[in-house]
Amino acid sequence: MTFKVPSASSGCVHTAHSQHCRSELRELKEWQPSASRNRLNATVVVISAGGSTVIGQIHIADQISTKPVCELYYDDRGNIRMGIETTQQGPPKSTPIGNVPRGQKFNYMIAYEGGKLSVAINGKTTSLPTYSLGSPKSYFKAGNYVQGSGAAEVHFYSLNIEH
Repeated sequence: MTFKVPSASSGCVHTAHSQHCRSELRELKEWQPSASRNRLNATVVVISAGGSTVIGQIHIADQISTKPVCELYYDDRGNIRMGIETTQQGPPKSTPIGNVPRGQKFNYMIAYEGGKLSVAINGKTTSLPTYSLGSPKSYFKAGNYVQGSGAAEVHFYSLNIEH
C-alpha cells in the first residue's frame, strides 16, 4: 500500500483536532492495554517524510480523548522516535528509537500489552514509559501523518494487528 500526502501548501484536508495532512488506516475495534496481546506489525519504506511523519500510532478511544497514546515518528534523516503522551491532556515526550535510511525497508512493531508499552525496529525492542497516562481504551493507526510542511510518501509491504 502506498500512502501519499501532498505538501501543506496544497490545501489538503485535515481533521478538526490537527492541522496536519494525512493518509492513514484506523482500527475500528477498541481494546484494553491490559490485555495480553495488542500489537501493530508493519514492514515499510519511507520514500520521503515531508520533514517528519508518523507511520504508526496507538490512539486513545475517541470518547475519552483526542490524543494518541504514542506516535512513531520518522524524519527526513531516517531518525525514528516515539512521542508518548504523559497524560490524557498533556504534551508528549520524545524517545529516540533508532535510524533507518530513507528508501530502506524495515519492520516495526508497536505493542501495548499487560499495561506495558514497547516498540521494536527490525527486532530490537525498546520498553517505553506510560507516565501517568493510565491504560485507556485504545486503537491502532498506520500510514503517513505528516508533521512537517513537505510532501511525503510511505510504502507498506505488510501491515497486521494481533489481539
